[in-house]
Amino acid sequence: MNYCAISGALGLGSAATAAQLAAEGFRTPRLHDRFHDGEIQQLIRRLGLRPGLDHDHRTDHGSLGPGQWWLATLAREIEMPVATLFGWLKRGWVTGRQDTRPPYRWIITADSAEVQRLRALHQLPAGYHNRRRWTGDGTPIGTSKDQGARQS
Repeated sequence: MNYCAISGALGLGSAATAAQLAAEGFRTPRLHDRFHDGEIQQLIRRLGLRPGLDHDHRTDHGSLGPGQWWLATLAREIEMPVATLFGWLKRGWVTGRQDTRPPYRWIITADSAEVQRLRALHQLPAGYHNRRRWTGDGTPIGTSKDQGARQS
């Protein structure tokens, strides 16, 4: 059972979530017997799992405007990991700013065309951008054009 299911369905806080995970036999990455509530809170922040906060559209400048998304909400819309979208933000592939109020979430600017572009980008095979750099002409390795060049 994941955090959302535990805390959302049962209404548990961090300490109770840690106890529930221990009761279900989950162990920490370093194989400790139980999670500390601080670890649960850190994990929640890292993964952008904050039940109810996606419905809080207030920011330091009022409401989220048209074409503005919370990072975790946009990641769910595109059906991709939050960490991947955050990486794209850091690379400059996505435009956004960090809210100045706690919990300092990221606000991403993306109209419907940008959401479609991000979906298409997410569908590219793993390593596509690295391979494209090395082929020189933008042709991904493994395509028919690339294979014809190898046979020459």
